[in-house]
Amino acid sequence: MAHPVTTDALTPEIYAARISEKSLYWTDSVFNSLSEDDRIAQLFMPVVAPSDSAYGMKNMLQFVTHNHVGGLLISKGNAAEYASMVNEAQKLSKVPLLIAIDGEWGVSMRVSDAIRFPRNLTLGAISDDKLLFEYGQEVARQCKLLGVNIDFAPVIDVNSNPDNPVIGDRAYGENPLNVTAKGVAFAKGLESMGILSVAKHFPGHGSTSEDSHATLPVVDKSLAEINFVDLLPFKMYINSRLGGILTAHLNIPAWDTWQSASSLSSAIVTDLLKKELNFDGIIFTDALTMKGAVTNNNSVCVEALRAGNDILLSPANISQEIKAIKTALSEGILDSTSINTRIKKVLNYKYLLGAVDFTPIDTVNIINRINSASAENLKTKIYKAAVTIVKDPLHLIGNLSDKSHVIYITSESQLHDKTVIDRLSTDSPIVVVAMINPYSLAKIAPILCKNNVSLIVTYNNNLQARKAAIDVIDGKLGASGTLPVTITGLAKAGTGIKLNKR
Repeated sequence: MAHPVTTDALTPEIYAARISEKSLYWTDSVFNSLSEDDRIAQLFMPVVAPSDSAYGMKNMLQFVTHNHVGGLLISKGNAAEYASMVNEAQKLSKVPLLIAIDGEWGVSMRVSDAIRFPRNLTLGAISDDKLLFEYGQEVARQCKLLGVNIDFAPVIDVNSNPDNPVIGDRAYGENPLNVTAKGVAFAKGLESMGILSVAKHFPGHGSTSEDSHATLPVVDKSLAEINFVDLLPFKMYINSRLGGILTAHLNIPAWDTWQSASSLSSAIVTDLLKKELNFDGIIFTDALTMKGAVTNNNSVCVEALRAGNDILLSPANISQEIKAIKTALSEGILDSTSINTRIKKVLNYKYLLGAVDFTPIDTVNIINRINSASAENLKTKIYKAAVTIVKDPLHLIGNLSDKSHVIYITSESQLHDKTVIDRLSTDSPIVVVAMINPYSLAKIAPILCKNNVSLIVTYNNNLQARKAAIDVIDGKLGASGTLPVTITGLAKAGTGIKLNKR
């Protein structure tokens, strides 16, 4: 009997473009071959790290050969270690594994010897969103070299709180439209190369003043604020038919008065994300060992599944949680039809993301293939495109021959450097190159506001950023960046003087 291959308008493109009778038959055959425990285990994705004894190879063996988990989030290792763990895990697993990386600013976030791209705040300054698509494709290329098929990115939280302790420069900025454009472009780049993107942290972690790793933060905003600010990037991500979303551990009284974590709330995961926003992709919880995953139930995984999540990320005790889920199914607390549908969804994504076609990774010289000349060129392009001229009242930039008028602020502690402050306090022409997080410049905003001071922001203190700033000052390079965030007392988000090279 033929399986109907059906999709709707918001089915993720990465799913709709690959779904076939063959993939559905594979899914059914694997599902039917598994025991109840092993079916449930497909919904689990623990964290392992090849270079960390606490989360290393021993744990991987336990998860794969004893628990028979559906996937692994691999963290902390060099490229060769990382690829070797993927090879070993896939060899030992009875069902091909989903392999994820938490690579918000590329694989270097977790792979120690990989080329380091900037954090998202820098990318938020770039005017040409096509560069974000190109960047997403490059990250996807590196993921494939490591055997990874899922990237837990992009972060599409709107960082509306400058003092946010956990998002900050992980976000593209404070403007919902800019965050949307950057996140969607990056995600499309990833998925165009067959790597599943996972947008986070739904329904928006950008306004919080606490860290959900340590507590349950409260989002004290009205439904209207949440709808027009925090949800906008997620709505556009879904409407762009992108594939994955990660749910955050947040207390959002405007949506759910029970003071439970949003990741464990059916009002937020099912009613809002799946029904109202029509998300039909795959839903991951944030790590369930985080302190924000608060529940009155003995099983956080049962609550996460009741809420509507598909994949359970990093629970504390998988064996115990599988037993709890089986009990909840037998007692009717969890609906078996719904859970089986989600298990089949996970299996189907394994087929569609190529896990079934895994071939062992060649680890010889893998780092040279990751750190390619094209990757280095892209990194340089990104730093050049991010350079932002915030102010230039005397038109010094592009016309300055005497570099003694240039001051580099390379760390937040120079903001308190007497020599720097004394130089800025004079009336002589000065070009300040701020190679730091722009939020910090609010501390010296009154001095930077002076009419003799020009200001360039590069967001980073490294050779590429410094070279780009020097070339802009010399007129050899144009500038097109805009501030992704407001510098209190100095300039609003979106500020940026466009300058053509001489």
